[in-house]
Amino acid sequence: MHQRLAIAMFVLGLLIGLCSCGSVGITGETVDADLLVDLTVPGHSDISFQLQWYRISDQFSAPLKDNLTMTYKVGQEVTLEGENIDQLSGALLSVRLVDLADLTGKDYFRTLLIEEDYTYNNGRYLNAEGIYREPRRADIMEARRLLDNYIAKAKVLLFSMTYEGSVTKAIHVRSIEIDELAYRCEFKLFQIKPEPLPMDNTQELFADFQPSGYGGVLAGPSLANCGYLFVQGKAGKAISDISCRALNKGCRIIGSDADGVDRSICGGRTSPPLKTGNFSAGESIDLVFDYIIADPEDKPLRTYDLAVACLLTTFDMSDGRILHSYHYQTSMRSPEFSLVHLLHAYR
Repeated sequence: MHQRLAIAMFVLGLLIGLCSCGSVGITGETVDADLLVDLTVPGHSDISFQLQWYRISDQFSAPLKDNLTMTYKVGQEVTLEGENIDQLSGALLSVRLVDLADLTGKDYFRTLLIEEDYTYNNGRYLNAEGIYREPRRADIMEARRLLDNYIAKAKVLLFSMTYEGSVTKAIHVRSIEIDELAYRCEFKLFQIKPEPLPMDNTQELFADFQPSGYGGVLAGPSLANCGYLFVQGKAGKAISDISCRALNKGCRIIGSDADGVDRSICGGRTSPPLKTGNFSAGESIDLVFDYIIADPEDKPLRTYDLAVACLLTTFDMSDGRILHSYHYQTSMRSPEFSLVHLLHAYR
C-alpha cells in the first residue's frame, strides 16, 4: 500500500514538473538599449546626425499601434533633461512599435547563446582555436524555456532621432521623456562636445566629388567592433589625397600598421588601400576605411548596445583647397539580441 502510494506521488510529481516547465519563464521585464553616445562635432558649423535606440518590454501601457511611425519634436512632445539641451530643440524623433517575435528567426536561440558567450566573455562555447562551437541542445532548450513566453508577448519600441544644426556648448543628456507614450529613459553616457575643428564642407565637396556611395555599413547580430566607411564615386575635379580620421576617443581608424588583433576583428583587412590620392578628373574612386570602436577606457566594446563613430573625411583638392566632411555612424545591436542581458541575468 505504502509502495503504491509512493509511486503515485512520484508520478504526480513528474506530471506537475512537466506541466510547470512550460509555464516558467521571464515576464514583466523591460530592456533599454545601453548607449555609448560620445559625439565630437565642429563648433560653430552646421552638422547633422541620426541616432537610433530602442526599448523592449512585455508591458507597454500607452495606446500604441503596431508598425505605425509617430513623429515627435524635442522641446514640444519630447522632454530632455541635462546640460545645454536647448540646443537640441527642434530635433525630430520618430517612434515605431513592432512585435519582438517578428525579429527572431529559426536560428535565433543558437545565435543568442553565442552572443551571450561573446558579450559576457563566458568561454562556454569557445574552443582552443578561438572558434565558437555549436551550443548544446540542452542549453538551447533552457534558453527557450526562459524566453519563449516573453518573446511571444513583448514588443520593441524603436527610436530614431535626427538633428540638423550647430552645437556651440557641450551637451549632456541625462534622460528623455515622452508623456504620450508613458516613456522615460535615463542614459549612462549621452554627450555632444564641440571642438575647434574645420568647417563642414560636404555640400561644396559634392560639386567636386560625385558620390555613388558615401557612408558606412555595419553587419552582424551584435554590436560590431568593426565598421566600414565607404567613399565611392567619381572625381569631378582632380583630387590629390583622401584621408579619414576618428574624432572620438573610443574609435580608431585601422591603417596598414594595424596589429594582429585589429586585423582579426576586421577579418584580416587593413585600410586605407594603397591608392587614396592623385585621382584625375572623371576617375572612379572606391575606398574603404575600416575602424574599430572601443569604450573610453579602451576595453573591447561588448555590453553596449549602441555606439557612434565620429569620422572626419578630408579631401585635398589639386587646386589647393581642403574640403572636410563629417560622419556620425551609429553601430547598434539588433534589438532582439539585447535579450543577452536578460538571459544572462536569469542564469
